[in-house]
Amino acid sequence: MPQAEPGKFLRQVGTGRVYGWTERLAKRKDFVDIDTDVAESRMEATREQLEQRFAALKNPKRISDAKQRIETITKLAKELTIIEKDLTIAEDTERREAVQAVTGEPPVQMIDEKKKEINTAAMEEERKGKILSGNFEYQKVLAMKDKKAILDYLLAAFGERGDARNSIENLRFITLAKLKARIFEKV
Repeated sequence: MPQAEPGKFLRQVGTGRVYGWTERLAKRKDFVDIDTDVAESRMEATREQLEQRFAALKNPKRISDAKQRIETITKLAKELTIIEKDLTIAEDTERREAVQAVTGEPPVQMIDEKKKEINTAAMEEERKGKILSGNFEYQKVLAMKDKKAILDYLLAAFGERGDARNSIENLRFITLAKLKARIFEKV
């Protein structure tokens, strides 16, 4: 059995376990030399990176941009819903008029009821948009810029491992959908 060289150590990448230095272990790709100076400087650099990431998440401009995106998306979704409902009403009206032309009976007037449904749905979407724009967790996910952060959040918040092969947009969409379901869950 090879003997460890005194005073020299190797760290196994991934596990962080420390072993005495041997030529056999030193040749492996998953082992790197380690000494106290190198370890301390790497720890300091890693801490700085971590602090920068946390600072970026709390950046007011980034949060403001995310809120603006949500407000814009909510407004567009509301307008699109109204247009789609109006189109449905117009199609229904055309059908009723065609039926009246064939049967000679007057069409049933349901347009006011449909508009009432549209307004109610639009108000509900606006209410949800305001809730989401003020929700810290929702804004935090919107502000995430890398897959790893989203995957880590998905695991921590929902206990689910996301598929890293998905694009960041798909991962964000999946995570936000789960978060919306949780926020608006009816008890």
